[in-house]
Amino acid sequence: MSDTSQPLLTTPPISLFSIVMGVTGLGLTWRKAHLFYGVPPWIAEILLLCGAVLFAFFSLYSGYRLIMDRPQAEHSSIPEQMERLCFTATVPLSLLLLSAAVLPYATQPAQWLWIAGAAMQFSLGLATISLLIRGPHPPATLTPLLFLPLAGNLLGPVSGISLGFAGASWLMFTMGLIGWLVLLVLLVGRLAGFRAIPVEKLPAMAIFITPPALAFMAYPELNHALIDFPGHLFFFTGLFFLLLNLAMIDRFIRIPFSIRCWSFSFPLAALAGAAFDYRAAIGSVLPAAICGLLLALASLTIAMLAARTLWAMARACKAGKTQLLPARGAARD
Repeated sequence: MSDTSQPLLTTPPISLFSIVMGVTGLGLTWRKAHLFYGVPPWIAEILLLCGAVLFAFFSLYSGYRLIMDRPQAEHSSIPEQMERLCFTATVPLSLLLLSAAVLPYATQPAQWLWIAGAAMQFSLGLATISLLIRGPHPPATLTPLLFLPLAGNLLGPVSGISLGFAGASWLMFTMGLIGWLVLLVLLVGRLAGFRAIPVEKLPAMAIFITPPALAFMAYPELNHALIDFPGHLFFFTGLFFLLLNLAMIDRFIRIPFSIRCWSFSFPLAALAGAAFDYRAAIGSVLPAAICGLLLALASLTIAMLAARTLWAMARACKAGKTQLLPARGAARD
């Protein structure tokens, strides 16, 4: 990421929940590292607590912005409306992650969080499909962000099965799997045959890692802990997309820093969590070192993103831009 920073709070406020996803997802992965490596459990719990606090704060902030910016929403273009819908999916995805975080402590609150998150996520998936099939849409409408409302349903079974929502988990997995595969074909066609994604939106390319990682973590829950051909395929597809993103590192380092850069966080955390699950299920096939490397990559990336976010906020305060809640009519992305 380049040193040129964009204003952090001119992006859609709902996109701030990508920070919650990254921090909470990393906390859940560190929980698995505690079981595997015996690292101190407080690392995971502090991260999960931070994720819960951030969720509460961003909920209040986004609610305020929703009220203040409502008159401007009518003038948004179709791609902007679709992008806003995609970022909205980070809210139910955060709820599903927080449900998994709360589960070891209290089953009933975890169930409430899961029901709320699953209902919102499935509804957003249906809304996204409904908008897409109304076409035609400009090529700019098709972005990796669409994986969030569609393939994000793959997260449902990860904790849904343990909470007793087997039927709903299968329904979410079905929508997520179909949405991921169909959208993957459409996106490859768009990226190969139309104008490239703008530089400032390139962090969304990391989201390609998320669907196979979530599909792998959900599959053993639905398949009685059995890892067969689909399970292997899901996991190594996630690794393939990670390598594909690493091959684009020269383009990523030139991206102006913004909240969008947090799109790197959850995919890396999810793949690291999937690696621990794969190692636990398969044994020595996947070296333990790979799990550690993926965890280190996710942790380092999120630490760098947090540092850059705090630094950008400090620069904004030093420049006198201390207003957290911009006035009506402020500049938007």
